[in-house]
Amino acid sequence: MDLEYPSSELKIKISGEAGDGILTAGDILMGAAARLGYYSSAFKSFPSTIRGGYSQTLVTISEEKIISPISQFDILFLTSPTAFEYDKPPLLNDVWLFIESSILEDTLNNPIIDQWKQAGHKVIKLHINETARSISANTSIKSAVTLAYLCTLLSIPVELIRDLIIGRFQKKGKETVDKNLAALEEGLRQAHKDIQPLCFSLPQKKADNKKRIIVDGNEAISLGALISGAKFYASYPITPATSIGDTLANYLLQTDGFAYQAEDEIAAIGAVIGASFNGFKALTATSGPGFSLIQEFLGYASMVELPVVVIDVQRAGPSTGMSTKHSQEDLYAAVFGGHGEGQRIVVAPNGVQDCVFTTVEAFNLSERYQCPVILLSDASMGMIKQTIDSPKPESIPIVERPVLKHHPENSTYIRYKTGPNQTNPVPVPGISPVTYRVTGLEHDEHSFPSANPVVRSRQMRRRSEKLLGIEQDNPHLMEWDLESQELYEADFSLIAWGFTASIAKKAIDIMRQQGFRIAALYPKLLFPVLTDSIEKLLQYSQLLYIPEANFSGQYSHIIRMYTDAKPHPVTLSRGDPFTPEEIVAYITRRLNIELSVSFS
Repeated sequence: MDLEYPSSELKIKISGEAGDGILTAGDILMGAAARLGYYSSAFKSFPSTIRGGYSQTLVTISEEKIISPISQFDILFLTSPTAFEYDKPPLLNDVWLFIESSILEDTLNNPIIDQWKQAGHKVIKLHINETARSISANTSIKSAVTLAYLCTLLSIPVELIRDLIIGRFQKKGKETVDKNLAALEEGLRQAHKDIQPLCFSLPQKKADNKKRIIVDGNEAISLGALISGAKFYASYPITPATSIGDTLANYLLQTDGFAYQAEDEIAAIGAVIGASFNGFKALTATSGPGFSLIQEFLGYASMVELPVVVIDVQRAGPSTGMSTKHSQEDLYAAVFGGHGEGQRIVVAPNGVQDCVFTTVEAFNLSERYQCPVILLSDASMGMIKQTIDSPKPESIPIVERPVLKHHPENSTYIRYKTGPNQTNPVPVPGISPVTYRVTGLEHDEHSFPSANPVVRSRQMRRRSEKLLGIEQDNPHLMEWDLESQELYEADFSLIAWGFTASIAKKAIDIMRQQGFRIAALYPKLLFPVLTDSIEKLLQYSQLLYIPEANFSGQYSHIIRMYTDAKPHPVTLSRGDPFTPEEIVAYITRRLNIELSVSFS
C-alpha cells in the first residue's frame, strides 16, 4: 500500500521520552530533506529535565518556503507510553500512525486505537525499543532506529543518513558513532519487515542548496547581529537564550569583536552599555528572570541615550516557570518595565528567516534613535531549525550612529541639544575631541545634572519626540496581508506578532480557501504602537482578532490604550504554540456567534 504524498508539504511528528533521541532524529531528518533540495524545518518541544517527560519534534518537508512550521501532521511516530498519553486527543485529517509495539500490546489502549482506526487513520506497529536494546542499553540510540524507519518509509538514500549520523556524533567519539551506525543497520532490517510495503519516494530536488542554510532562530539572530556590525556581546547563560552567546563567541573573535560571560544579567547589560559608550555596537541576550534583572539599566540607557540591543528569548513564566517552553508573556515587561518613562523600542521577528533581518533592524533603530531596542523572540522560534535562503549582507541597509569627530576648540559640546533633530552626534572616547558627562541623573542640554523644572520638561519632551515619526520612517517594519490593493470589506481583520504571526498566516490561508475575506497585519515594530497602520486596518473591518501566546492578551490591551480599536484577544498559555487549526476553529466559532447575535 502506498502513502499519499501531499502535493507540496509533508509533516512528520515524532514523539516519545526526553533522552530517547527524539530531537536528534528530527534534526537529522530535516537535514536529510534539506540536502535532497527541500525546504525543511524541525520544531521541538521538550521538558527542562534531562531525561523523562514528553518530548516531540515536528518535521516539515516542503517544495516551497514554509509558511508555518506548526500545523496538523500527516505522519505520527509514537515511541513511548508517555507520547501516547499526550497525543490521545482526536486527530484531524487522515493520519498514518506508526506506534511502538508495547503500546499496541497494552489492552488498556485498545479503545483509543479502535477509535483511531474507525476514524480512518492507519495504524502500523513498530519495534523501535526492542531493536535499540539489541544494540545498546543507552536509550538515546533509539534515534538511529527511528531514522532507519523514516529512511525506509521515505526512501531516503541510506548513505545520506549515515553521513548525517557521523557528523552528528563524531565529537562524542568513535564508539558512539559505531553504535549509532549499528543501530541504523539493525533498524533498517527491522523496518523492511514492518513497513516495506508502505514506502514511497522523497525524490531529489534540483535546488541550489548553496543558496540555503540551516539555522535555528537563535543562530539567525546571531547572524543578524554579525551582519549589523556588532562587536561586543555580554550575557549570563539562561535557557533558552544561551546558544546566542555560544554562536557569537565562535564568530565575534573572527571579526575583531569580543564575547564576555558576565557573573549575572545586571553585569552583562552594564558591560553592554559600557561598550556602546566606547562606540561599539553591543548586545545582550536573556530570558525570563534575566529580563527582569536588566530593567534598571535599560532605564539608564534611555536616560543617557546610548544605543543598546537586548534579545529576550521569551519562555513561560513567571519566576522559573517552564524554562524550555513557548510563550509571548514579556510584552508588558518590554514596553512598560522599569520605573519612570524611559524611551525604548520593541520589535519582534515573525519567523526564523526574519530573525536575521529584524535583528539588523533592531541595531539600525537603536543607532538611529539612540535608545534601547528590545527584540522579543521566544523559545519555539529560538530552538526551531529551518532551511532559509542565505542572507546577502551587501544588500542589507546598515545604520551607523553619528559620531562626533570635529568640534571647535574652547567651546562646550551640547550633547542633548533640543531642536528639529532630536538626536545629536555621540562623542566617543579616543575619537571625539570633547568629553561629556554621562549620568543617570536628569541633565540639561550640556549634560550637567539639573533639577530645574523647565529643563526637566524640555528634556523629557525631546527624548519622547525623537520617536514620534518612527512608524512613518520605517514602513518596512509592517508586513501587510491584503487581498487587493483597493479597499474592500473584510469579514474580519487580524494582527499577529512574533512566532504566532507565522502560524496565523497559515490559518488565514486556510480560511481564505473556505471563502472568508480577511485583512491582516503582522507588525515587526510593536512599540511605539503603529497607530496609523491599525487605523488603516480597521477600514477593512472593525472586527479585529489578535492571537498571542499569553494569558491576558497583552498586545490587545496595549492597542486599546493607544488607539480606538477594540480587538478580541485570542489567547493561549500552555507552553506550546497555537496550531493554525486552533486559530481557525476559534475565529470561526466567534464569527458564528457574531452572526447569530446580529440576526437575533
